[in-house]
Amino acid sequence: MFNKPIKILLFEDNPGDARLFSETIKEIPSQRYEIIHVNSLSAGLTVLSNKTVDIILLDLGLPDSQHLDTLVKLKTQVLGVPIVILTGNDDEEIALRAVQQGAQDYLVKQKIKADVLSRVICYSIERQKLQDELRSLALIDDLTGLYNRRGFFTLAEHHLKLAERMHKNFYLIFSDIDNLKKINDDLGHSQGDLFLKKAAEILRYSFRDSDIIARIGGDEFVVLIPETTDYNVKSTITRFQENINKYNKKEKKNLSLSIGISNFYPNGNLSLQELLDKADKNLYKDKKNKRLKSILPK
Repeated sequence: MFNKPIKILLFEDNPGDARLFSETIKEIPSQRYEIIHVNSLSAGLTVLSNKTVDIILLDLGLPDSQHLDTLVKLKTQVLGVPIVILTGNDDEEIALRAVQQGAQDYLVKQKIKADVLSRVICYSIERQKLQDELRSLALIDDLTGLYNRRGFFTLAEHHLKLAERMHKNFYLIFSDIDNLKKINDDLGHSQGDLFLKKAAEILRYSFRDSDIIARIGGDEFVVLIPETTDYNVKSTITRFQENINKYNKKEKKNLSLSIGISNFYPNGNLSLQELLDKADKNLYKDKKNKRLKSILPK
């Protein structure tokens, strides 16, 4: 059992079924529960925008959403929260289809008992944790601890859809280490790996916790910055460059990264790949300017 109360968000528009659920859960020994009851999908989404919960119990037949669409709409808004479907005797087929589409389990309302309810809740939470751990292992870059290419695209595509729906902007910062191949050839791959790890570390403390930071190629990094302004992006990039300079001065290194930027605006009709390509082009402009500066007479 869990030491702290398990927070349950219950989507149920039938007052009798909601009351039966609340009474049944009181019969479970050795575990405390906090129940938030809503009777519509929109009300539940409002709760989820302000609070965190441990598990969702979902009736698919709500006044403002029906059948599997209810699950699909909910899953686009919550990541990492297990969902258990509540169904009637005559709806087990659709409940099984819901499990195939990502729900952790289902409960038949007429058959809910305290021991069954307790087991389904606990197993669903633990199974979700395991899935999240396995997923994170597949999404994390071993060397730097940042998201890898797969991790970035998984999270960024989700954020792109959310930004389109909520009419929000975001920025992409594309960056790579200058002359990494030469560093590997001249100083060895261990020095190249050190620069990659140090670049990742500097990215972490230069950007916000809410930003998505990833290593998507050998020497390539990308950062997705949600809901910000031109001014804040420029300030962040300045801070990033200052942190690189501080590292070089302290450690007597010559770590250098080029940077390219692109921005997403609602109704701009740009895909994630198009945004990356745009940032990549701007990155090479930065590299070209550096090369010109290095050969121009001083």
